[in-house]
Amino acid sequence: MNEEHLARVIVKNTRNAGSHGQSAAPDVASVLRSDIISWPIRSLSRARDSDAACAVILASDKKARTLDREPVFVKGIGWSSDDGHLGRREQGTARETVWAARQAYEMAGIRKPDREIDFAEVSDWYAHRELMHCEALGLCGPYDVASCQDRGVFERDGALPVNASGGLLGKGNSVCTSGLIRVAEAVQQVRGQAAECQIPGAEVGVAHSWGGVTEAAAGVTVLGRW
Repeated sequence: MNEEHLARVIVKNTRNAGSHGQSAAPDVASVLRSDIISWPIRSLSRARDSDAACAVILASDKKARTLDREPVFVKGIGWSSDDGHLGRREQGTARETVWAARQAYEMAGIRKPDREIDFAEVSDWYAHRELMHCEALGLCGPYDVASCQDRGVFERDGALPVNASGGLLGKGNSVCTSGLIRVAEAVQQVRGQAAECQIPGAEVGVAHSWGGVTEAAAGVTVLGRW
């Protein structure tokens, strides 16, 4: 993986955000020319802070089926945290996401996420984190994330779209709210209500949230039509 792979994440997500994004989609060259904050993080590879609010309504299975609008069901959930000390973490691997995903997939009965999940909304607070989280969530094989990106797997029209909504890089990062927004975006996809971001045939999706410093915590939710 190289910096161009990271730049492509930014281009993809800002383009996916479209008219709802915070800025026009840059090209790879302009991303690579942007100022370095702390390598590999550049000024354009960090999601901008934003203000937002989000609410979801949870109900029992029985009650949900009586609602007028088609309900979306929580098939599995997981939450985990890694060591709070940076020096004791396994660098280059989002272990907290791996552990949270394992819990959610077991509850949902998912054994091969790269084949059983139709789309994903993942934390892309920084461009490199989207790729790390794709690997940690099992959306690609170990050390195969760069190849998947090269083949367009994570594009909106790819085999397993990631952040078709634009994610945090496209729409901004509302700290402490962005995780629930990932859930709301996934619900809209499953309902077929994602407008220009809609993925055809989206029935099962995964929503992921993450916080890195200092807690290194991740939450994973699997959502589906039934």
